Amino acid sequence: MEVEPIKNIMTSSLKIKLLLKLENGPFGGGNQFLKALKKELEKKDVVFVENREEANVLFTVTYHNLLEAVKLKRLFPEKKLIFRLGDVFRYHRGPRWKFMDKAIALSASFADGAIFQSNWSFEEAKKIGFNNKNSVVIYNAVDSSIFNSKNRISRSGKIKLIAASWSSNKNKGFSFYEFLDNHLDFDKFEMTFIGNSPVEFKNIIKLPPIPSVEIAEHFKKSDIFISASKLEACSNSILEAMSSGLPVIALNSGSNPEIIRKGSGELFDSEFGLLSKINQVSSSLENYKNNNQENIENIAQKYLDFINRSPVKKISLFSFLKIKFFLKLFNLSK
Repeated sequence: MEVEPIKNIMTSSLKIKLLLKLENGPFGGGNQFLKALKKELEKKDVVFVENREEANVLFTVTYHNLLEAVKLKRLFPEKKLIFRLGDVFRYHRGPRWKFMDKAIALSASFADGAIFQSNWSFEEAKKIGFNNKNSVVIYNAVDSSIFNSKNRISRSGKIKLIAASWSSNKNKGFSFYEFLDNHLDFDKFEMTFIGNSPVEFKNIIKLPPIPSVEIAEHFKKSDIFISASKLEACSNSILEAMSSGLPVIALNSGSNPEIIRKGSGELFDSEFGLLSKINQVSSSLENYKNNNQENIENIAQKYLDFINRSPVKKISLFSFLKIKFFLKLFNLSK
C-alpha cells in the first residue's frame, strides 16, 4: 500500500468536513443514519464545518465526492481522511459500477481510516482489492428519540404487517411484496408499504415516502416488519423497526443475518418460505421482542474513538492516479 506515516491528530474537539450533503425529509437509510450520527457527535463536542481549511477531518461516504476527497487529502496531507463504506454498487446498479466499486476500495485503502457497516460489506470490499489495516466494522443505529417502543398501540383485529423502502430499486424486494399481494391471507393479515414502489398493489396499502416521525407512528401501530431487500450492507429500515419493538422477517441475504439475531426475528429464502415465517412469527409475537442492537450514543462514541486513534498518512501520486484511472473507466462506460 502506498502510504507514508506523518503524525497522529488527537483532539477532544474534532472539526469535521462532511463531503456529502445531508437531505431533509424522507430519503435513503444512509442519509437518515448520518443525520442521527451527526446529531450525536455534536453532543460530544464535535464541530461540523463548511470550510475545508478549518477542518482537521475529512469524512466521506462511498462514491460521494470521491475524487474531491482524494484531491483534498493530497492538498492537505495533515488532515485525516475517513471513509464510510457499505453497499456494493455493481449488485444494485449494474456492471459498469464495478469500476466505481474498485475506485472506492482503492480510495479507502489509501485513506487514514475506513469504517464498514457490517462484516458482509467488509468481506465484499476485500474481494475487490480493499487493503487497509486501519479499518473497523461499526453497525448503524437509529435516532432513538424517533424510533422507540414507547406508547406502542395494543394489537387488535388483523395482524398488521409493514414494509418500507425509499428506493424503488428492484433489489429492494418488490417481487416478494407482489407475491404477498397475491398470496397473503388478507382475512387474517393487513399489510402496508411505505415509500417508492414500481409495483401497483391490489391488497397491500401503499403510502408515499413520509418523514421518519410518521414512519415511527406507523411502526407503533404494526405487529411485524417485512424486509425482502437483498445484498444490504446494513439496513436502516430493519434497525428502525426493531427499535420500535417490531419483530423482523428478512431475506437471508447480505448483512441481514448479522442484524437479525436470536429473538428479534426470522430469515427467509423463498416466497413460500416468507409466508411460512409470517405464520410462524405471528403465532408467537411475544417470543420476538429481543431488540439487542446498540444505541446511537454508543455507535457515535465508536466513530469518535476510531477517528481519534487513526494515524495520518499520505496518499502517493501513484495511488491517486490509480483511483483516477478507475473513475475514468466508470465515466467511459456510460
